[in-house]
Amino acid sequence: MKTSVIYENTLTDLRFGVRRIRHQGGQYSGKTVNILGALATLASEEIGSVSTVTSMSFPHLKGGALRDFEMYVYPTFKDSILRYNKTD
Repeated sequence: MKTSVIYENTLTDLRFGVRRIRHQGGQYSGKTVNILGALATLASEEIGSVSTVTSMSFPHLKGGALRDFEMYVYPTFKDSILRYNKTD
């Protein structure tokens, strides 16, 4: 998975326990993919961890974060993911 500075900053903040992380940028700037990648990296390092991504509505989640996860993040981490639940 190709990453950017957003990935590195998010991963560092998550490891230090930062509770709120704000990223700014335009559409298609890679924020969602890099944040999901950082969450997947952190989850793969912690055995038994659970990560949950939510959205204001299911169509919004399905057209954004879920699609980005399946296209860009899941192929890299599929061997680390024991269960993958999605509602449809």
